Amino acid sequence: MDQTDAMSFFNSLWSGSNKTLVCNHCGEQISSEEALARTFTIKSQMDTEEKLCAEEIPVPTLSEVILIYHRHLGCLFDSTPYVAMSHVWHEQVADLQYRRDTTVLCADDVANIVREVPCRIYRGLTTVFTEDFEVWHDYISVPQWQPSLKSQIIQAIPRIFKQALRTVAYLSDIEARSFDAMRESSSSEGVCRGISDICNSRWFSRVWTAMELTQSRDLRIMLKDFSLIEGHSLNYSPLEELSSSWNEQVASHANAHVAEQMVGMGHNLVPWQLGPIGMIRILNLRGIRTMFASAHELLARRCVTVPRDFFYGLLGMVKTDLTEAQLSLDNREALLQIARNCIKQDDLSPLFMIPESAQREPDELTLKSDGYLDLCTFAMGCEFAFPTFRGARFDSGDPVIMTEYIGEAQCFRRVDWTKGATEVLFELIRHTLEYTGLAIDAFVETLGSRLYGQKHEKILERLSEGDRLCQILTKLDAISEKTSDDMGDITGWIAEAMGLSNRSLGNVETPLSPMEFLVGHGGTLHLGGRAALVVVRCSSCLKNFLLLVGLLESEVNVYGAKAYRVPGLRYQFTLEGGAGFLLQNGRIVGRFIWAIPTCSCPKLEEVKISLTPPPLPRPNNYRYGQQQQINEWHRIQLETRIKC
Repeated sequence: MDQTDAMSFFNSLWSGSNKTLVCNHCGEQISSEEALARTFTIKSQMDTEEKLCAEEIPVPTLSEVILIYHRHLGCLFDSTPYVAMSHVWHEQVADLQYRRDTTVLCADDVANIVREVPCRIYRGLTTVFTEDFEVWHDYISVPQWQPSLKSQIIQAIPRIFKQALRTVAYLSDIEARSFDAMRESSSSEGVCRGISDICNSRWFSRVWTAMELTQSRDLRIMLKDFSLIEGHSLNYSPLEELSSSWNEQVASHANAHVAEQMVGMGHNLVPWQLGPIGMIRILNLRGIRTMFASAHELLARRCVTVPRDFFYGLLGMVKTDLTEAQLSLDNREALLQIARNCIKQDDLSPLFMIPESAQREPDELTLKSDGYLDLCTFAMGCEFAFPTFRGARFDSGDPVIMTEYIGEAQCFRRVDWTKGATEVLFELIRHTLEYTGLAIDAFVETLGSRLYGQKHEKILERLSEGDRLCQILTKLDAISEKTSDDMGDITGWIAEAMGLSNRSLGNVETPLSPMEFLVGHGGTLHLGGRAALVVVRCSSCLKNFLLLVGLLESEVNVYGAKAYRVPGLRYQFTLEGGAGFLLQNGRIVGRFIWAIPTCSCPKLEEVKISLTPPPLPRPNNYRYGQQQQINEWHRIQLETRIKC
């Protein structure tokens, strides 16, 4: 095939402007204004009767013929089991598709890729899947050079993947040895390296593939050699295997940083750097919406060929009736349009995102350290419980929501978060005792819940065993009165007794103890070194309460701010009703996540909150896995990202 023949092939496959298409299911014509469902099989796998109604594409290099079927989208969903392929485009194919420029390309070589890869994929699928099926693959299924028709299909991609019999992710840069290492290596380092190798796949780097994954019911993995990885099913996805295998390694070392250093995080990826992609998929399967903040943080670091494709991906994940064509051409305003639409549907996550105005632009080192997760902007996990009061209204474009007023920020207590977990706990105990004294219920609610994010009922239950309650009062009194020089041992005993240094409290959201979590992801949630203990006073009973807050501005600007919590709301890493913010003249100047109810004073209050744009997408183009520097590890430093 020469250049001219190759371009004729692409014009036929991707333009086809002179074709009148008839649905293979209902026999009716397919309008150019509706989404086309084009799937394929290969001739060697089909019987004679089925061949008669298909368009044929010869694949001479493989002695095969691709059979293409055209249907209305609804007819495909109603009539035909199909496998949706999710993959990263070959660079030459993407270049030709995007630029339509053959002067620097060998179009015949590209034509061979476009025909051979789908054909080899189909052959690989038939070695495992024995039922009848067709394949949706965008090399074949999307008329790339028909803008109006392509736009219709792009908007339908979330439905195409949601309705598929299964989704197969083609990881063209991963071999079986990476899965073998994850599953069978005799060393912890070998397991961690296998996990990281899989995470390094370019398939995890793209906006489109991330969105496709979240919409998929039954996800399987195809490797570089077109073989399928076994051991996955509708109820056990590859993402669950990656996460559970990694969590086992983290738990075995009792420290996530040890496992991260093993793989040289910063040059190589670990599962958390892929974002909450698996959890979002599971919630979608349960019919639970994807929040704006979760979708944004998942996509903002991933790559696209066309910048506006970010919005197609975002709209494909969140619950909204907006289309890309309805969005402003100004990207910041487009983000606000979607955010407002989500808030109207009781998704308050945009209010808990760190706005663009409060962040410094991340440098290349920061992007490498974060991977494909925008850690600084949200990081609270998926929504587990809705707010008690719904139905936000808008005033001049800003949301007005029902909250519970906690009190006014009176003063601040700084903690040296660079110290070890035990030293940090000792400081927090001392600060807590200043406001609770030895009243054990108030002490546990403050230290255990508001500072460490644990359920105080479970801590009190643990302290009621044996003589722990009596002993902890004695030890707290020693700290309060400074009557002992052995504060390290006393702090260690308190940590063990309260369940802060072990996993006895049964927190299923992390393999770490509460103390380890606070200096890890808990620190991330509070913006690293920008975290502070804030004393809040109730204006009714005049009691003071201690909250752990991530500050968006300096203490001078935050002093006197009013603290509000959102009753009922719970995200994965917050306590129910514990999430809220500090407001200064309607402007969010701090956020908190564990501020469980304080006093019983009636404090429901409607507040108007200034809605500012979240950060624009900042794709991370670093090619992970190219360097295997085990001794180099990039620590996350969120405090450098917040403007003061």
